[in-house]
Amino acid sequence: MSYTVSGNRMKFTAISDGSFALDGGLMYGIVPKVFWRKWHEVDDLNRIRLGMWCLVCEHPDGLIVVDTGCGDKLSEKQAKIFDLARPQGDMLSCFKAQGFNPEDVRAVVLSHLHFDHSGGVTRMDDEGSYQLQFPNASVYTTRTEYKDAVDINERTRGSYFPNTLKGYEPGTRAYLLEEEKEILPGVHLMPAPGHTRGHQIVLFDDGEFKLAYWGDLIPMSTFSYVPYIAAIDNYPMETLAQKKALLSRAKAEGWHQFFCHNMNNPFGGPPE
Repeated sequence: MSYTVSGNRMKFTAISDGSFALDGGLMYGIVPKVFWRKWHEVDDLNRIRLGMWCLVCEHPDGLIVVDTGCGDKLSEKQAKIFDLARPQGDMLSCFKAQGFNPEDVRAVVLSHLHFDHSGGVTRMDDEGSYQLQFPNASVYTTRTEYKDAVDINERTRGSYFPNTLKGYEPGTRAYLLEEEKEILPGVHLMPAPGHTRGHQIVLFDDGEFKLAYWGDLIPMSTFSYVPYIAAIDNYPMETLAQKKALLSRAKAEGWHQFFCHNMNNPFGGPPE
């Protein structure tokens, strides 16, 4: 399954890496279950399902991939814990099914380096070595995010997996940003900390058509309501500040939106 929208010069396709299950209270934090359960089916472990949507932009200067799903980074035990489901295949197979070639990807943007967003940037071969999933692409993340993904601690080890960017080390194919940057015409990477210290969003500015890839700043369309902030956000008050500022701008400028953890269509129109 895929969804597509078009701007003036850019075309955007949502590519699925399947879905996984996470505790509903962990996602919705202080929001009572009586409110969020109307949007989600809840299993006997109090889990809700989250989609893993990645975004492909057909840009005049080449293909851009934003986030890559979890790839092959989950162990059998972890896949069971998260109830990983891929009825239509993983991100790469869905990517190829849309007629895209991994060798044509010019840039891979990672909103952050949690396993469900960065795991598919590399793959492990039969010999146990890491291979580049998109061999001709440069990878963009933030310096802060890379540091936190390397210096894993007791709180973050369940979210960051070792060797996530193996083969994309800084100084080779990885670019570590410290501020907002336009990496290609109309492709703006913008710091948006809160979920993690180094989280970033992507704003595609295609003239009259603008599209925001929110990452885990606004993981699902239900989180467009400013006070809805996940309990797993490391800096919730920073998330709050970022959402207030960016949603206000999105509404004023008519940004279309991409919600990477929606179960169904991840594309949404401008905020109301």
